[in-house]
Amino acid sequence: MEQAQLPVSWDIQMPKYQFFKRSSDGQDEVCYLCTDHARFLPDREQLLAQGFEVAGYMIHAPDEAVAIERFNAEMACPLLETPEGPATSNELKWYREVVLKYIRDKV
Repeated sequence: MEQAQLPVSWDIQMPKYQFFKRSSDGQDEVCYLCTDHARFLPDREQLLAQGFEVAGYMIHAPDEAVAIERFNAEMACPLLETPEGPATSNELKWYREVVLKYIRDKV
């Protein structure tokens, strides 16, 4: 029996990137760190001390460019559940439109 191959994006050996974000004067500032680098923990602590917050999930990507692309896609499609409760039908319509636009732009 032939074994199924996992897509490359599921390779656990792939580098992981953590993104950080802070808002200042209405502008969002975003930066990222590769978790595989020896200075990850000290650099992470420094960013947190400067007011940055962890943004999104850890992203597995073959390189920085792909990690940034995946981060931007994740931020364009926020989670459907908010602290106020489940999404309303208008929020779901908006989410659907954003996802479809993103897919159309990629194809």
